[in-house]
Amino acid sequence: MCGIPFESAIELNGLCPTCLKKSKPWQKARAIVMYNETSKKLILPFKHADQVLLTPLIARLMLQQKDFIKTHDLIIPVPLHWKRLIKRRYNQSTLLAREISRKTHIPYDPCLLKRRRATVPQGHLSQKERHRNVQNAFCVRNTKKLIGKRILLIDDVMTSGATVENCTKTLLASGATGVNVLTFAKVVKHTSSNPPIEF
Repeated sequence: MCGIPFESAIELNGLCPTCLKKSKPWQKARAIVMYNETSKKLILPFKHADQVLLTPLIARLMLQQKDFIKTHDLIIPVPLHWKRLIKRRYNQSTLLAREISRKTHIPYDPCLLKRRRATVPQGHLSQKERHRNVQNAFCVRNTKKLIGKRILLIDDVMTSGATVENCTKTLLASGATGVNVLTFAKVVKHTSSNPPIEF
């Protein structure tokens, strides 16, 4: 459900201890890579250094989940607040959603979900702070477009899941029948073989 890979084989539809303890509002989350020293060489330039030419490559990697993607009616990117959009000049999640939509012919709507208030960057916040930071930060512009739709929510990186959780709750409350999440990378809590990564 959370998209974190199991370290050993497990029965189909098995849940990890974290998901058993606290269920998620989405049905499934999938990521292509773990966020680590290798993947951040793609992610950080794409996210913060105007390297939008990386969009087709990252989207092509995400399309490895094509069977998962094609079960949806509408693709929606995680939105940026307009102030941050002006500063950054682009929303990397929208670029990925548009490219995935173009390749799969599933409609996407970059404006349906809106970040109605500015939130502080979450890079150095704790998990509780992240959830508090994005609580009630999103709204839907036109609920009629969501009625009866299965939504694929697109983002570049999932860290704590706070942002996509609040987006998902907003979409479900506005009429979507289900929401799944697809990100390029997932931050996985470190083990001895997976040291923590500064984000």
